Amino acid sequence: MLSAGVAHEINNPLSSILTNVQNLIAVTANAETLQDLTIIEQETKRIARIVRNLLDFASSHSPENEPVCINEVVEDVLQLVAYEIRKESHIEIKTMLAEELPGIRASDYRWCMEL
Repeated sequence: MLSAGVAHEINNPLSSILTNVQNLIAVTANAETLQDLTIIEQETKRIARIVRNLLDFASSHSPENEPVCINEVVEDVLQLVAYEIRKESHIEIKTMLAEELPGIRASDYRWCMEL
């Protein structure tokens, strides 16, 4: 219940921020301002994912092994760490993932990706 209440309190102003920044993006001609607004939009969506993941985690029951695509796991983890790696070490990550790998069975990991 606490998580749901906190999520509701965060999501209301977040929705307002996202709507307003998207409206500004639609009417902005200045490239530098547009870039800044796009970053605000991306980070606002990231906060929304964090809240959603927190709610999912709070409402989850016992972990169950489900089929998981290993390429998706790798891509999700890289998305999580790539910015920090680029910023700190100026390393660019390139992936060459094999297609049509068999699925693996694992607990759903996505709830913790944005926490």
